Amino acid sequence: MHDAVANRLRMARAVTKCSQAEFAPKVGLSLSALKRIELGHNVPSGETLLGYARLGFSPSWILTGDGAMLLGGSHSGVSENGTTRGDARPTAAPAFEGSVALDDDLFRAVRKLVAQVHADERVRLPQEALFEEVVRWYKEVWARGEDSAERLTQMGWLETRLRKELQAARTEPGTGKRSV
Repeated sequence: MHDAVANRLRMARAVTKCSQAEFAPKVGLSLSALKRIELGHNVPSGETLLGYARLGFSPSWILTGDGAMLLGGSHSGVSENGTTRGDARPTAAPAFEGSVALDDDLFRAVRKLVAQVHADERVRLPQEALFEEVVRWYKEVWARGEDSAERLTQMGWLETRLRKELQAARTEPGTGKRSV
């Protein structure tokens, strides 16, 4: 259960485009406390859930995966893994500067491709760093299209760019992206 809650907490932060350090004070947590709950080591307290609610996230969705991710949205039915149920669509992202909406199909496609390319290139990252890479590339792909179908056609571009970046990083000291 902790892992499922942790995944939803990371997903909520991802739609805000905030780093952990930026997001922690917004929900009233220390950076270390946010890291612990996002890793699934701790369950968010009632006070923490209220902090997420002040930012527009549904405490019910965080804990159970049922209902809409965001409070007051006109759509409901976001499931635990971020997909929608039935004809429901994700609600708009909270109003953070530069935020993008979460398109669950696109996010899954980007996540799968980023993980596969890292595995193919024999580059291992800690879970948090890999998640940040997925979010970074999701934002890139999001910006390259006007709708979901157009964005999904960008997977070939993403694979090429990511492979080039990982191959270049392999030779650059200090990137933290080395073969295993």
